Amino acid sequence: MANEEVVDTPLLPKQLARLVNESEETMATEGDMLEGEVTAWYEGQGLLGENYGFVCRSVQQDIKLANGLMIAAQVEHYRFDGDSLTQDCRDALLLRWRGLRVRFRSGGRDACGRRQAVDITRARPARPQQRAAQDPPPAVPAPRLPRSARPDAEAAAGAAAEVAKGLVLKALRRLGGEATKAEVVAKIRSSPKLFAAVEEQLKAKIRSSGGELAWEEFVAKNVKKVCVPTGGKREGLQGADAKLFRVRDAPEAGDDAAAA
Repeated sequence: MANEEVVDTPLLPKQLARLVNESEETMATEGDMLEGEVTAWYEGQGLLGENYGFVCRSVQQDIKLANGLMIAAQVEHYRFDGDSLTQDCRDALLLRWRGLRVRFRSGGRDACGRRQAVDITRARPARPQQRAAQDPPPAVPAPRLPRSARPDAEAAAGAAAEVAKGLVLKALRRLGGEATKAEVVAKIRSSPKLFAAVEEQLKAKIRSSGGELAWEEFVAKNVKKVCVPTGGKREGLQGADAKLFRVRDAPEAGDDAAAA
């Protein structure tokens, strides 16, 4: 149930805004474990620093005025630093930060009055409620593409894979020859030329092939097709780690001649 406060006297706009701000102070206290959604992430340099982002937490605190009107403070915004992320959360954020659900601890306010989020981890998806056992519905066969449409979809899928492989190779060269999947995706996103290829070519080809993967997941999937694990791992903040990949070695001329 939402907290409700009754205000008996008429309020000027400035007084109303101050009342909403004061009500927000009581919504979350320092140290509380909270949950929210990532609304922004700046991997490089931003207006407020570097490697930081924001989490939005939905709340509800109603304030009832004497004239019957209701006002509500409905969200809280928290700033977080990249160092506050666990490794699995950072990897997920680098792949696709929009809409990422996270759990975090309220870290009070900084010198500018902004709320701070610390100890940030991925939020576990809610488990679906178990339903009473019943006879399963009859299976419905998946619709099949017309025979004439299948070659077009296959061609689009092949073209999308070629674009993704090219992006992976270029990103790896800029990363020094080896990187994790998340680092490859992050480099593509942060490079204007590479990201332009994503917007102008890759997304359209994925749609034309009938694929449902986001471009970040599609690129990560293609890392394995053009790369091999180096055997090394990148150690994370909380002890978690991720595999490092490098480009597959091209066969030498002598090898080709022997094979012939």
